[in-house]
Amino acid sequence: MLRLRPEIVRPHVLVVYEKGEPVTIVAGRIEDSPLEITSGNRLFWRSKVRRLALFHAGFMGRTDACATEFVTRHLVRSIRELGVDLMLWDGVEQESPLRRFLRTTPNPLCRDYLARGSEHWIMHLPASLEELLQKRMNKKRRYWARRIIRTVEKDFSGAVRHAHFCTAESVEALWKDVQAVARQSYQWALGVGFRDTEEQRGRLEIAARKGWLRAWVLYLGDRPAAFWLCTLHGDSLCLDYTGFDPAFRKYEVGTVALFQIFDEMCKAGVKHVDLGGGSYVYKQKFGNHQFDEASILTFAPTFRGVTLNLFRLLILGPVELVRWVAGCFGLEPALKKLWQRGQKPPLKPVDDDAVKRIAASGLFNQERKAAGKRVGIALWRSIFVILLMAVFYLAWKPSPAIALVPWMPAMLGSWFDQHDFTKNVVGFGILAAAGFMAWKRPSHTGNQKSLRRLKTFPNGKLFVAFCLLVVVLELGQLTLPKRNCDWVDVLAGWSGVALAWCLNRVKDVVVATGGSAAGAARSKFLAAADRRS
Repeated sequence: MLRLRPEIVRPHVLVVYEKGEPVTIVAGRIEDSPLEITSGNRLFWRSKVRRLALFHAGFMGRTDACATEFVTRHLVRSIRELGVDLMLWDGVEQESPLRRFLRTTPNPLCRDYLARGSEHWIMHLPASLEELLQKRMNKKRRYWARRIIRTVEKDFSGAVRHAHFCTAESVEALWKDVQAVARQSYQWALGVGFRDTEEQRGRLEIAARKGWLRAWVLYLGDRPAAFWLCTLHGDSLCLDYTGFDPAFRKYEVGTVALFQIFDEMCKAGVKHVDLGGGSYVYKQKFGNHQFDEASILTFAPTFRGVTLNLFRLLILGPVELVRWVAGCFGLEPALKKLWQRGQKPPLKPVDDDAVKRIAASGLFNQERKAAGKRVGIALWRSIFVILLMAVFYLAWKPSPAIALVPWMPAMLGSWFDQHDFTKNVVGFGILAAAGFMAWKRPSHTGNQKSLRRLKTFPNGKLFVAFCLLVVVLELGQLTLPKRNCDWVDVLAGWSGVALAWCLNRVKDVVVATGGSAAGAARSKFLAAADRRS
């Protein structure tokens, strides 16, 4: 696998001994990987980092609170020594001691305050498929399950075949048919799921040689319609990848193939099926044990590590705050739809003439871009209003203690109370950043007018307005008995506004220069197309 993944620097394994005997093992790797700051399908920022990647399945042996605390403290101390920018621990259960120690052990400036939990589903298999249908499903679901199986067998009478692949000799045929289905699936269009890479092929070959590979392909006639790639470890089957041909969507071929898997695994004595993470419908239908897990970052106690963490918090903090508020009022599904409405990728051109026409227009799907911009501006303005209300409340509430605020995490509130200057820098910096994004001046990406504008003082009125807001909020504390006006706080607020303005300016410069490069590349492309024609 190291040969297939050039970004992996080396494996990293920690073994804990007690009285000369190994009791705990933590397996991971050090790799060069991009740190992406995203929300949904939108990428805000990316930077290449060196990280220590660990996985919950690689934490083996004794995993009680005592062993977990020792392992966590050792790994947090060793981040600087390893020369990495951050440590990523994936698949950490929300209620586990590991999550608690990862949230409390690192320096407050190096902790992950944005780790979000996601659902993980497990299915406990009964002795037979008939028992699964009778005891695990209600009457409506039993009828649905039997109906989709009968429909496929009726419409493709004598042409339904379930093929099971588990040997090294069968990998070549499996690879060919899985590719044929995967290229038609929606996961392929989104850039997720099974991919046609040497790494994926290498994983299949290794799993087959080790006896772990369990794969199923459903054929309708001679045409592969759906596939499931799985791995078997002991009495647990892990579902890794799936896909189906959209031409057979109405037959629910993926689910039909899944019932075949359940039937064979019940007969083989497999006890559990790991359905994986995510809130997909089929996982909620079949899963009978669910827990929340998260990927938790711990940044290095260095200037680069702390800067990465603060920059990430500055960008995603307002987004997570809006998500939390929307969740409290039951509006998160509607907000997701609004956010994703402008995120669909443009259709791929199908011929050279279409490429030339689209490139000549200078815009790729102008309506989609305009809709995406409107949604983005509306979201940023909503974030700004919520943040402004929070800042007014925190600045003019009777008691200055942040830890007493009900909706503020106690650990974060206590840290803010101990670092008053930093609190004002972060608070006003996030507010100003949201304001600059919500009311940014329109620019024509890549043209000379946009580049000339960067030489002036963009967003100058907003900058002055935020500085005046800091002064007004501080002077308002003169009317509160337990609060006092401190010009050091004013300086801290101005520093946060200035930091947000600088980051916004850097973003504008990158966008403008990148647009110029894209425009030049487009011109070269058109010239080459003209020469060919």
